[in-house]
Amino acid sequence: SGMIAALMVLELLSQSGKTLSQLLQEFQKYYAIEETNSHVEDKNAIMQRLKKYFHDAKTIDDFDGLTFTYDDFWFNVRASNTEPALRLNCEATTPTLRDQKTEEILSLIRAPL
Repeated sequence: SGMIAALMVLELLSQSGKTLSQLLQEFQKYYAIEETNSHVEDKNAIMQRLKKYFHDAKTIDDFDGLTFTYDDFWFNVRASNTEPALRLNCEATTPTLRDQKTEEILSLIRAPL
């Protein structure tokens, strides 16, 4: 039950003297960006550009937008339903790689067609 899990977490916090975020750092595999929105005129054309550019991804999933997976980073780009925008989420194994890939992806999204 959820109540038992919550009590176990509270017990662990009490015994360790650490904050929840400190305890979770041990399990943090990826460094993430905040979801980043980009105004675009042609969402489909930009998605095709990304598919072509990142064709070498380990996997490309089109379940909710496009998700590209590599060994050391992954990202998802999905179209907004209410505005002419694409939303980017990106995670990588290091903050440096995360920042590099985010810049690379955003430059492709925001470049003129």
